[in-house]
Amino acid sequence: ALPIFDVYVNGKAERHRIVVDERKQEFTFSVSSKPDLVNVDAEKMLVCSKKDNKTMKEFIYQYYHAPLYLDRQEALQKAGSSYSFESEEAKMVIDALRDKFWNIRVLAIKNIAPLAKKKKEQTKPELISLAKSDEKSAVRSAAIEAMAKYYADDDLKALFTDKTSDSSYEVSAAALEALAKLSSSDALALASTMEKSNNGHILSAVADLYAEHGTEKNSSFFSEAYSRTKGFGRYGIVMAYGTYLRKADLKTVENGITFLADKARTAEPWWLRLAAMNSLTDIKAQLEKKSTPGQNDSPEEQHEKLAAKKLLAQITDAIDDIKKKETNKRLVKIYKGTN
Repeated sequence: ALPIFDVYVNGKAERHRIVVDERKQEFTFSVSSKPDLVNVDAEKMLVCSKKDNKTMKEFIYQYYHAPLYLDRQEALQKAGSSYSFESEEAKMVIDALRDKFWNIRVLAIKNIAPLAKKKKEQTKPELISLAKSDEKSAVRSAAIEAMAKYYADDDLKALFTDKTSDSSYEVSAAALEALAKLSSSDALALASTMEKSNNGHILSAVADLYAEHGTEKNSSFFSEAYSRTKGFGRYGIVMAYGTYLRKADLKTVENGITFLADKARTAEPWWLRLAAMNSLTDIKAQLEKKSTPGQNDSPEEQHEKLAAKKLLAQITDAIDDIKKKETNKRLVKIYKGTN
């Protein structure tokens, strides 16, 4: 296929096919007046690296007049999220929230920061509508994530709570995470009904919630969730467990060390072993702080620090043994660099 240029003059596009047969070429087209837009590779068929020198005004024109989804995507990507909330870019982003293609709507949500902060009265209802009723789960979850990021409003609590029962696991997980930012107690109450799920999105969201706000009664969740998760989801569970254990009591930490040490020795693939080792290393650093004696420690504090010191010796021995017996070349190299 020949490269195609669409030249827009006075609202009308004229198509030109060109032949590129030299390393560097220039092309000239006759037009009646200054073009509104020159759309290079108008059919978006070329396999190439393209650098456009169009102005933002021309990209905005492209969004509203060029026919393809990729034309609008290019314009939104050019606008980014650093525009003025009173600019033409801002109007384009608002309009893109209602675009017929769902991934354009997602991109508009990702670029919404200036509007979310300065035009809350217009932007927030748009996001609520998308979260409630958009046909695509990716749009609903993106809208929920944006509201959680920009609005700490209690009036969103009911919406987030309702969307934890969304037909999409992705949306349910995003809603749980959003609810946790408004009310960790409400989120924890809902998480207890969601933690038996076999879906990775849900388990990851619950793990992150427990890592930040969980108590000792949530400790068994992580090993159970690990067994019901596959692939990269297990990485998130292991790392969240490490975060959780750094805040837990010593008995809970002791049980967690046993689990993580086993995964650091036997888990497949290799990066899962690395995740477990990273969690063990972080817990070790925390135990070093907890076991440091102070001049004015009470008898209870002395007892607690002695217990932490014993646990520190246990985790140190485990880490050293795991490193010594590891055979994967990548991990051996990494572990040598951390000795």
